Amino acid sequence: MFNVVTVVNKKIVKNVSFNEKKDDDAMKKALVECDRAIWDNQDADNDFVVALMQDGRVLRFMNDSGWQAPRRSIYE
Repeated sequence: MFNVVTVVNKKIVKNVSFNEKKDDDAMKKALVECDRAIWDNQDADNDFVVALMQDGRVLRFMNDSGWQAPRRSIYE
């Protein structure tokens, strides 16, 4: 299960899930949702983070300094 979590001012404002077991395009849809969340929040003066997660683990997240991968990412 992919989740796209949007946090604005340290509060979760949106959590969208995509099931890769039932939908072959789940990853593509999750990446599009990440882009939408960034576009919705980049012009506002809010402090925001957009996280792409899979099965409860953070794959990568976007903050004011760009996309980041956590230290314990599967991509290390």
